[in-house]
Amino acid sequence: MKILYRKKLCALLLIVVPGLVSAHTQPGTLGKSTSGTAATDVWTVNCNDDGSGAGVPSRITVHVKDNASKLAPIISTQVIKGGLATIPSIDAIDGDAKYSPAVSLAKGAGDYTILVNKSASIVKGIENYSLEFHCESANGGHAGTDLSMSQNQ
Repeated sequence: MKILYRKKLCALLLIVVPGLVSAHTQPGTLGKSTSGTAATDVWTVNCNDDGSGAGVPSRITVHVKDNASKLAPIISTQVIKGGLATIPSIDAIDGDAKYSPAVSLAKGAGDYTILVNKSASIVKGIENYSLEFHCESANGGHAGTDLSMSQNQ
């Protein structure tokens, strides 16, 4: 399965509701209803200068939320680029409305690999998650963001 789309910042939204459009959210699922094995989704986020005036991206920030239903596995996310990786950001409370702590990696423009992991568990079932990601320029502006999925478990 290949998902590719491009989200552009709408200047009107910035004028009317500043700060509302600060990140992208991508829902996903991990695992199988018949298994409790660990699983990993792999996303590629391309941070780029989309010509909106924000400038060249300098970093990406991500975090993940483990949505209902409440199952035993732990959901986490990690960013990798150019031989560097963030520590895993773990959603410690399953099914609440909060995201895991945000992690950032500052490696400029280009492709960042985002892993979303589900730990192994004796409980069988599919875990639903929301991945939030944001490419930013050095001045904090919202840079261009393209997302594609390369592994769906």
